[in-house]
Amino acid sequence: MIRYQLHKELIDEENVCYRRLIGVDRRYKEVLGALIFCGIGPAPPDKWMTMPNMSFLIAQRYKHTVGLLSIEKVRSETSFPLCGAPLHRE
Repeated sequence: MIRYQLHKELIDEENVCYRRLIGVDRRYKEVLGALIFCGIGPAPPDKWMTMPNMSFLIAQRYKHTVGLLSIEKVRSETSFPLCGAPLHRE
């Protein structure tokens, strides 16, 4: 279900943020391809949803900040939703 929602978010015509953010058409196609997986069993490496590639997409789709913490000091990242209004909780 998450793959489907992220794929839908990525290909939505109104969301041009992703193409601008990713910049390279080849990388956009790699991210898109990783979200399309039909099968049972372990996913091949090209279908893994890696955080450096998916964190902004996850942040944008679910309107939450996504933090990637790493033991390597230079690899920690934070992604924020950049387009649209944040979710309001009551």
